[in-house]
Amino acid sequence: MSGHSWDTYSQMEETGILKDVESQPWDGPVPNLHFVSHLPVSVKGEQLVAQLFRCIPERSWLFQYGRVPMSIILTDYVWSRLSAPPRDSRRCKLAVISEATADVKPAIDPAELAPYADYFHPVPVVAGVHKSVSKRIGQPMHAFTAIPYEEQVIQRGDTEKWDFCLRRLFVLKNTPLKAALNSLAPGATSLMKDLTDARIPMEERVKPTKSPRDLTLADWTLLLRAFNNWPFRPEDLMITDAFKEED
Repeated sequence: MSGHSWDTYSQMEETGILKDVESQPWDGPVPNLHFVSHLPVSVKGEQLVAQLFRCIPERSWLFQYGRVPMSIILTDYVWSRLSAPPRDSRRCKLAVISEATADVKPAIDPAELAPYADYFHPVPVVAGVHKSVSKRIGQPMHAFTAIPYEEQVIQRGDTEKWDFCLRRLFVLKNTPLKAALNSLAPGATSLMKDLTDARIPMEERVKPTKSPRDLTLADWTLLLRAFNNWPFRPEDLMITDAFKEED
């Protein structure tokens, strides 16, 4: 079974590999189960880690057993996107979802994983040798551990709404929010009233001049609350290939 395929993890359940794992209440102790992975140096690696974090608020897959820790080795490129703070040029949907769902901390000093060729395979391609391999092979690696938060910012059942808003708005991640909101749906700029009204406490307001890249987790939480309460929010939250984040 391939660790790169999501079907593999469904097969693990179906064949009873996890039948002896005892489920724990979400507010209980961490289960006696720990997911460890070395992500492939490809787009599949980033897709897999993003999907894992998305499972946390829904308590699906391994998280049906409780707040299962994850320890993952990944490239510097994916780590920089996953850990990017607000205002960082690498801030993206993955960074917001990981920040919202789990306590993510480096497992070891990245220097302990260098040089690459001493610890990882395949080794970088020698100059002059033509082979079809990822250009990211050979770049610095990171290892982190993530433990899901007991209190989740993203409520169960709301993950698709967060995914929709994050993906749509990060297409325009450098655009002021007041101009970017219409990418959610026609008329969505009306949400600014719920985010800036003078009658709202200051700590519950979001600056309309902030771009999606600049928004904090608290800002995103307020935006999603307004989106949830909007009577004209779209029913179809599917994202087409036309909506991709800016590089």
